[in-house]
Amino acid sequence: MGTRHVCLGAALAVMGLPGLAAGAAAADKVTYAIPTAITQQYADLTFGITLGFFADEGIDLQLVSLSNTPTVPQVANKSLVFANSTADGQLQALAKGERIDVRFFYNYLRGSVYTFSVKDDSPIGTIADLKGKKLGIGALTWGNIPMSRAILAEAGIAWQKDITVVPIGVGPAAWRQLQTGQVDVMNYYISENEKMRTAGIAVRTLPYPDRYRHMFSSALVAHVDMIRDKPDLLARFGRAMAKLSVACKAAREACARSFWQVYPATRPTPDKEAEALALGVRLLDGNYQSIGFFPDGKEEWGSFKPDSWNIHVQVLADGGVLPRADLPVETLYTNQFVPEFNKFDRDAVIAKARAAEAKND
Repeated sequence: MGTRHVCLGAALAVMGLPGLAAGAAAADKVTYAIPTAITQQYADLTFGITLGFFADEGIDLQLVSLSNTPTVPQVANKSLVFANSTADGQLQALAKGERIDVRFFYNYLRGSVYTFSVKDDSPIGTIADLKGKKLGIGALTWGNIPMSRAILAEAGIAWQKDITVVPIGVGPAAWRQLQTGQVDVMNYYISENEKMRTAGIAVRTLPYPDRYRHMFSSALVAHVDMIRDKPDLLARFGRAMAKLSVACKAAREACARSFWQVYPATRPTPDKEAEALALGVRLLDGNYQSIGFFPDGKEEWGSFKPDSWNIHVQVLADGGVLPRADLPVETLYTNQFVPEFNKFDRDAVIAKARAAEAKND
């Protein structure tokens, strides 16, 4: 299917998934790329598949993992239909006056999901204490790096000058470097902390500057030609995303279990299932601190707040990542589809999610 067109060796596609309607052959085939491995922290997407939200919108979804690889170029060259991306790279391109052929159209992770984490018994108490220390990151290509540089700069710490930055990957091998003191702190997403805790590694997060919480971590991008030529597809895709977010918020365990339905090879043995389910729920809980982040109390799925973009730019400019803060950020995103994203029966979605939860009780 569509993955044969994906550059840089797309690692994972969803094919023949449960929930696709009998008439799925006529559905729009959509490749949606995630810039990391697709694990249970993305079970909200698989919940959207198993509950039929994408099929209901006439979409045959293929999830693609581009682990540690920027996704925007793949959308820009039309190898992918949609992708999840941070905004920092696009802001830097805008500051350089480069041509930008993609737009952010659906705000997914609405707040920060990244943390600075240390061992529980570490003497490090604040970000300012990181001066002269070793910082472990997943890879130099990770989209959170510009923001991390800005946060450190705000604390008076220059990247690769006052702190040594070491790419250490993800998973147990990376965690071991924190345990053994090869790095003093890790700059990862919330879900990685939960995985470490499940493995018996006690970690704590350093206090995060409050204004950074209001900047989205990642959002969906589409080519400008797609926005112009197929606006209905963007509206339908975003509506499915909104539905699955409401559903996963309402029925966390069923949401976590859906990952095993879509990827049966990941299902643990019966004796490990309860532990794995608990971890899956914690991973989703971490993500939903961001996905469900509506500080003004108005639950408007997919929407971008202009003020959050302005704060984002100002923070990066203050941190020396951007040369200036007066950028035309309105050229990078659109809210034109937000009313369509939110045209669905929330009560019906919640009822469907809870019915799925009840089946496993």
